[in-house]
Amino acid sequence: MMLEKFENVGRPPGLSRAALDFLEGGAGDEITLRANESSFRRWALLPRVCVDVAEVDDRSKLDGRQMNAPYFVAPTGAHRLFHPDAEVATAAAAMAADVPYATSTAASVSMEEVAEIAPAERWFQLYCFKNRDVVADLVHRAESSGYRALIITVDAPVLGIRRRDIRNRFSVGPEIRWANLEPYGAAALSDTEDGSTVARYFAEQIDPSVTWRDIERIVDATSLPVWIKGVLRPDDAERARDSGASGVYVSNHGGRQLDRVPPTIDVLPSIVDRVGGDIDVVMDGGIRSGADVVTAIALGARAVGLGRPPLSALAHGGKSAVIEYFQSMSGDVRHTLQLLGAQSVQDLDRSFLTSTADQNLRSDTS
Repeated sequence: MMLEKFENVGRPPGLSRAALDFLEGGAGDEITLRANESSFRRWALLPRVCVDVAEVDDRSKLDGRQMNAPYFVAPTGAHRLFHPDAEVATAAAAMAADVPYATSTAASVSMEEVAEIAPAERWFQLYCFKNRDVVADLVHRAESSGYRALIITVDAPVLGIRRRDIRNRFSVGPEIRWANLEPYGAAALSDTEDGSTVARYFAEQIDPSVTWRDIERIVDATSLPVWIKGVLRPDDAERARDSGASGVYVSNHGGRQLDRVPPTIDVLPSIVDRVGGDIDVVMDGGIRSGADVVTAIALGARAVGLGRPPLSALAHGGKSAVIEYFQSMSGDVRHTLQLLGAQSVQDLDRSFLTSTADQNLRSDTS
């Protein structure tokens, strides 16, 4: 099944306009949201020929461990907005496809429930709350539940201004659990006529004063490898490395935080050049095809995160549709490798790419 099955086909059955806009929308004028996808077009693939590609290997390595796919499920919240089976379905599909899975602090299913069904390679995404006891307890729960890594999101000291959600007066009903936060007073976050209690809760609880010293304390206090998510600058990547982090996660929150920041694929090479020899670098933002996956890895990413596409598949058909999506993506990656003349994902480097911007410049000056 083609990847396009889950894109540009209208609103999935049963999904409200507000939920669809929550899924597809971004911050501000959505400039970054659109650029995340369009910027991949500035890179053209440069294939080698006469290479034996009868068999290709799409496995990758991350943190010294082998991954059976060069991509993972990026942390996204509130899957129950899109299907009643929620994160249970998404995690089960990842397990069936042997795809690493990152669960969000804002999941509608608890990390413990996810741990019962998710693949062994599962990670937990953490926001930095003002109450450091909450942070410590979430980390302890992730460790106790067998999570393999901790992803600390650092690009959300405050929530971005998402105009679609404001226009729709986006709200959630009582059926939406914020399960990971229930022990800390978030058991009843359904919205009222007075506004979004979810937004108010996060505004009250997330700490905008977090510094690299706070990150160092978390790194020192956990046995898990720590990834810093939301990095867009090489100097911040260096600070992440120096804080003891095991990896840098290049992300602009899917264009949902500060609008007009650069698309992730544009800043990825400079970050890889600065810290890629010391720690692993992953990225998300705008990945929609096997060619996008290959491009990001050729530019130095160890793996890429898939955020909106698995959720779109979930909304279209639950677990089976998410499995079908992963199968389609895997086939697209392998097909791209074959046509590119690359026998393995780990063989990819910048020699397989050429900048279309450079080509256009040469054409204009010739």
